[in-house]
Amino acid sequence: MKQRHVTVVVTLVLAASWLTGVPASAGELTQAEMKGLRQAVRAHVQEQREEEDGAFVIRDEKLDKEWRLKFIRLHDEARQLSEKAYSVCADFKEEEGRTKLDVDFLVNRSGAGWSVRQTVIHSVGGKSR
Repeated sequence: MKQRHVTVVVTLVLAASWLTGVPASAGELTQAEMKGLRQAVRAHVQEQREEEDGAFVIRDEKLDKEWRLKFIRLHDEARQLSEKAYSVCADFKEEEGRTKLDVDFLVNRSGAGWSVRQTVIHSVGGKSR
């Protein structure tokens, strides 16, 4: 009986945190924080697209080439790397070709906002790095 009460309480706490957007633990982002993080990544991609004739450009040291990419989508989840650093993945497609790339954006919490500090190629053509 006691186990059932513990399970019910934990379930209620998690449900309340989901409904209110307040994290259930210190490492989770609220809905508002996640929205801000996603907006920072989208703004970073858009800014570079404006500088690069509509393409998101990333240097691939492993293949010694520069990729010109078209944004497809930003993944829904972020992974916490440290107290103020998170990683979120996005899907891109080669602008002139079929190759798909997953790019990780390393994002820092800075005051009340977010800033992209680094981009890393996570996979090329479905093959992880």
